Amino acid sequence: MPQFANFKLLTNADYDDRDITTVNVIDAPDSYKFFKGGELLLTNTFIMQDNLPICLDILENSAQLGVAGLGVKLERFIQELPPEVVERANQLRFPIILIPVDYA
Repeated sequence: MPQFANFKLLTNADYDDRDITTVNVIDAPDSYKFFKGGELLLTNTFIMQDNLPICLDILENSAQLGVAGLGVKLERFIQELPPEVVERANQLRFPIILIPVDYA
């Protein structure tokens, strides 16, 4: 879709089998306790800054609960996702989408 032309997939698997049923903004490290599956999660990465274990925990729990994917806005709190996060997302077949910083 042209509206999403500036978005970038940070992971490298085929995700045609993922349906988004709802969108959820996450702002707490244990947000996953409320997921039902099918969510597209959005974050400005504030909760993940300087904390690799939280990044991986959110990723692992989200994938296990059937979350559709994670949209991240970088530059404000994290300049780039740690390579370990992208690598683990690839192993889990869990999509991470870079949302341009100028999108509301």
